[in-house]
Amino acid sequence: MTDSDTPEGLEEIIRMFTELGKSEYQHVLHDMATDLTAMYKKNKNFFTGKKLVIFGNGGSAEQASHMATELSIRYSGKRTRLSLPAIALTDVGALTAGANDFGYEQVFSRQVEGLVNADDVVLGISTSGKSPNVLRALEAAKRQHAITMAFTGKEGMQTPVDYCFAVPATETSVIQTGHLYAIHWICEHIDKKLALAEKA
Repeated sequence: MTDSDTPEGLEEIIRMFTELGKSEYQHVLHDMATDLTAMYKKNKNFFTGKKLVIFGNGGSAEQASHMATELSIRYSGKRTRLSLPAIALTDVGALTAGANDFGYEQVFSRQVEGLVNADDVVLGISTSGKSPNVLRALEAAKRQHAITMAFTGKEGMQTPVDYCFAVPATETSVIQTGHLYAIHWICEHIDKKLALAEKA
């Protein structure tokens, strides 16, 4: 395959990964992963410890579920560690009831009000940075005194958060690829750090 045969979308993904290798993006991922690792190290069990709550729409909802599964079940086949409390707000009953009773813009914020405590970590995923229900949920998390994080695209998230990983792209599929990279980067960091802590 010659350069001229490379699909345009693939070329953008290659450019995106080149950008993500730069220190500014690596530092954001490192800071996110470090805060999550510190939170998990303090946990005694699911009920008294802190947790990660993740949400998004469409493909971002799938990525929220993917990340929660990597943490609560297993990330690496090479390592087995304690299950980590991570929840994706993807329950069909809760989403449809929230949309029916309060409107779709509140489907995540309503759950955040009931699930999130001070010093929990809340991660909102929106490729555009403009999804009203994601923005409202992040604002609700702030009111609960949670640590707020976001995965988004080049334009950034349209509400302030403590940590924002903004993929340097505008095409949705490319941004989602960058988000998957971030999920695995963070999970790898957490797994390694917790493995070292268990051996100490």
